[in-house]
Amino acid sequence: MSDQLIYGKNQTQKIVSIEPQGDRALIFCQNEDGSITGFTVENRYWILSNQNINNSFARLNGDLHYKWGKQFKDRSEFISFKKQYAKHDMYSIHDPKESLMVKDGYTYFKGMKPQEVSILSFDIETTGLNPEAQDASVLLISNTLRIGTTVIKNCLHIPIIQPMWI
Repeated sequence: MSDQLIYGKNQTQKIVSIEPQGDRALIFCQNEDGSITGFTVENRYWILSNQNINNSFARLNGDLHYKWGKQFKDRSEFISFKKQYAKHDMYSIHDPKESLMVKDGYTYFKGMKPQEVSILSFDIETTGLNPEAQDASVLLISNTLRIGTTVIKNCLHIPIIQPMWI
């Protein structure tokens, strides 16, 4: 049981991306050779409540505060319901990816060693982040890519780059 709390109840290994697409979600996994394959799962949005709002909720096991649950096939129906009953004590996760992961127990990178996870990172150094600042400029852009044991670093130093928002 403790492993499920830590690593999620779903046993799918080596998930590297989850992409919700309405009532479906694409789950991408990394294979032993580094290639990526994917499969599709059903995606339902959900709300928990401390009461059976409009008699449309199902009673959940246990006796915790949120004893009632409702699932929605359509995101717009989910959002509309939340707005209509906003005064009720409800809990949900608005982000579709995070909501799917919590409901179905999917976990990123399960079964992967740290060196098997590819990483792409960027760092942008500026003189300011305010879009109204006329004198803000980009000083340095760097990125690092790690795939397995290969690490590629790039650094672009440009004396002055005009802000992109001008």
